[in-house]
Amino acid sequence: MNIKFIIFILFGFFQTLSFGQSLEEADQMIRENNLVAGVQILNDLIQNSGDSIKKESYYRLSYAYVKQKSWQKATLYNDSSFVLNQQFSDGGIAKNYMRYGAIYLHQADYENAQAHFFKALDHPPVDEHFTGILKGYIGTTFRAVKNFEKADFYLEESKNIFEKNNKKDDLITTYIHLTKLNISRGKLLAADLYLRQAIETEASLETPNSLQKARIYTVSSTLDRLNEDYESSFINLHRALKIYQNQFGEHHVDVARTYSNLAVLYHRLDEIDTAKIFIQKSLISLCPGFSSPESRENPDLESGVIDFPELLRGYKLKSKILLKEFLLLDDRGKLDEAIHAAEKGLKVLYHLQLVYPEEVTKLRFYKKNYDIFNELIAAWSYKGNMEKAFEYSELAKSATLQNMAHYSNIIKHSNVSAQTKEHLLFNKKMYQGYEENLAKNPADSDLLSATLNHRNQFQKQINLLEKQYPKLNELLYKKPDFNLKEIQNKIGEESILISYFLGEKEYFIFLLDRENFKGIRIPHDSLIQGKDKAWLRAVSVIQDITETEDESDEGIYTQINYISSQQAFGNSVQSCTRSIRKLDKRRFTKNSYVLYLKLIFPIEKYLKKKRHLIIIPHDHLHFLPFETLIKKPGENQSYQKMNFLIKDFAISYHYSAALFQSKLNKKPTYTMDFAGFAPVFNQSDSTNELNNSYHFLFDTTFQNDIGVRSAVDQPFHFKALPHSKKEVEGIARLFVEKGESSRTFLNETATETQFKNVTQARIIHLATHSFINENHPQYSAIAFSPKNIKPGDGMVFSRETYAWEGQPELLVLSSCESGLGKLVQGEGPLALTRGFLYGGTKNILFSLWKVYDKHTQTLMEAFYKNHLNGTSYAYALQEAKLHFLENSTTAHPKKWAGFVLIGQ
Repeated sequence: MNIKFIIFILFGFFQTLSFGQSLEEADQMIRENNLVAGVQILNDLIQNSGDSIKKESYYRLSYAYVKQKSWQKATLYNDSSFVLNQQFSDGGIAKNYMRYGAIYLHQADYENAQAHFFKALDHPPVDEHFTGILKGYIGTTFRAVKNFEKADFYLEESKNIFEKNNKKDDLITTYIHLTKLNISRGKLLAADLYLRQAIETEASLETPNSLQKARIYTVSSTLDRLNEDYESSFINLHRALKIYQNQFGEHHVDVARTYSNLAVLYHRLDEIDTAKIFIQKSLISLCPGFSSPESRENPDLESGVIDFPELLRGYKLKSKILLKEFLLLDDRGKLDEAIHAAEKGLKVLYHLQLVYPEEVTKLRFYKKNYDIFNELIAAWSYKGNMEKAFEYSELAKSATLQNMAHYSNIIKHSNVSAQTKEHLLFNKKMYQGYEENLAKNPADSDLLSATLNHRNQFQKQINLLEKQYPKLNELLYKKPDFNLKEIQNKIGEESILISYFLGEKEYFIFLLDRENFKGIRIPHDSLIQGKDKAWLRAVSVIQDITETEDESDEGIYTQINYISSQQAFGNSVQSCTRSIRKLDKRRFTKNSYVLYLKLIFPIEKYLKKKRHLIIIPHDHLHFLPFETLIKKPGENQSYQKMNFLIKDFAISYHYSAALFQSKLNKKPTYTMDFAGFAPVFNQSDSTNELNNSYHFLFDTTFQNDIGVRSAVDQPFHFKALPHSKKEVEGIARLFVEKGESSRTFLNETATETQFKNVTQARIIHLATHSFINENHPQYSAIAFSPKNIKPGDGMVFSRETYAWEGQPELLVLSSCESGLGKLVQGEGPLALTRGFLYGGTKNILFSLWKVYDKHTQTLMEAFYKNHLNGTSYAYALQEAKLHFLENSTTAHPKKWAGFVLIGQ
């Protein structure tokens, strides 16, 4: 053998060995948080080594930037590692998928995180230790989305692997996660058991790990607080703080979070001055360019923010502390400080909103941070500015939907070139196409990979666009425009807009017509008496735009609070709608009257001379048909004679005044007056078979008990809807008789494809099945004919409705529970109506509960007759319902109140 060749081989061997030692050295430095030195070694290796070492160096660089919470750099280096790993078969791809998942997890994008973790699990594992870490991550994501059963399963598997392989550091981490899991489940004894195991394992380490000790102190403090052992909680937090400060210095997210946790404890004990000191320390820790200890001072986003989510948490907590100080001391200066902190926090909220491309992740993010709106609404109402309180109450409603609309509006009307916009819209359509297919084939791992790739490419294009157009970036991160006068100009002469907001300690009613604005704040607490200062402050804010009215109607507040002490709003609404569905007259009469006293009685005098109510509900009120509220119920009164609100007013609804105001879409040109769809699902042929592609809907992972099963007779077969055909044909005839154009799609012609192609009809009517999925709202859907179509067709899922190109003046969802969905704080129900409204549909008629096939046909025909005689949608629906009330056999609310109108 040639001596030069032997020398070359030996040189390569020792060089590889040296590179391997350098990798280990860099690893050790990163673990010990000596990140600068570790990163320098890895960059040297990238410059001087081959691909096998480069890919590992990139991977470790990615981890270094994860520890620094620099997500873009972490993703960039993981991308580089991923590209190189495709040349090897050593399990590197699985590690890359796990790293992508960890990056998403740290940003609270749990859907993306979980998708990548399961993708890593699909690949051959690197080793058992890797599998343990991966399952620990999966368990953590399930805990974050409150799927505690699966979280427990994966965390226990992870724990068993670490115990078997004596991986004590990772075992401590898993014990801490199991402690947190059981705290979330309310199982404090089990949490304490796992915490003790974490403490014992940490004590047995050969080399002490101070960061693990700090994490143990932190979770110990949480358990102490829940057990009301505040002294021990303080001690543990101060121990953790000292370790974090020694490890990281003063400017680090763990230091800031510990300061915030101390502020929470002092706030709980009403030690306001100390709470203010610690929350200010937290803000200083998060923003190296800010140093003021004064509570009236706040950092800007330009102050070098270390961690935006923690900064948002800090602002929220600071606002709560200052608001409590105002209530305790009646110091209006503290009220101004509370507002300033909350508005700073809201700016951070809007800055963060574009980090999350997926709607479901945005929803979770808003839900977690929704209390900032509560603080602002309460603070502005205490200040006496009900106009500002109203603005924030409306920005708080359907916040994610507004965010999406705001984003689209800015892109469409920006100075971005036409070619760039076209390219962006094309890529968005491609990305949405993959999302739609994934919705119908969630188990397809290749499709998942392709979808994630397109999603990431689209997001990168958005990021690049924002850098190229700084003014665009500035517009995107500010709160959506809100113009009270514009809203008033859209309200008809006979109409009044009534908006409700259910706060933590009080609820608000705002009223607008063309000329006037009024706001009323009513406390939930019935124990506060009229002479109490807090009570006087809470009930006296009834304000006009131009002047403050110094009046307090004792009759209103006495009755309201007597009633509100009996039931919370959610229980009242649930009891009322349940009594309608159960045909329970006695309970219905009581519950309906209770809600009338809470919701309408305080504003009766403002409704005189009005004929149309535009109601903007909040929280559980979304599920209440206000038409059914009654005043002055009589003994054994028949339904025909009950004084329902529908007898005095036409009623329509909207998600928020901000969306009511929206000018997102131009008025389209209509080429057809009416298009009706009725798949019918005949029992005599196969048109009622559920397409094989949707059998996953029956898997409990995707489905709960109240969704698709309510629409089927037996597994995979839809119930027949014989009256739906008569309904659509009868309505079409009414249009023809008036000389207007119409088209019907019946039985097997009522397909999803046909629906998506009919985009220029003024009115589109769907008489079919729809179903909700509370576990996964994106899988709520409308059913079309599944006969003679390609696999994957036959359903329009909720996520598809956002991309639908139709913009009808009216869309009628003549199906069961089309207006229901999972109630999310700040959004209302995640119903099928959301995507259609976002896409430009002006009005939607939908159902709140399971509706009778025959009565639906009768109601719809009456509604269309009224409309074709020149009546607006709201009045046409009112007249149709009053027609039902004329007949004793149809006067029960279950038969007429289920359909409601949302829109403009």
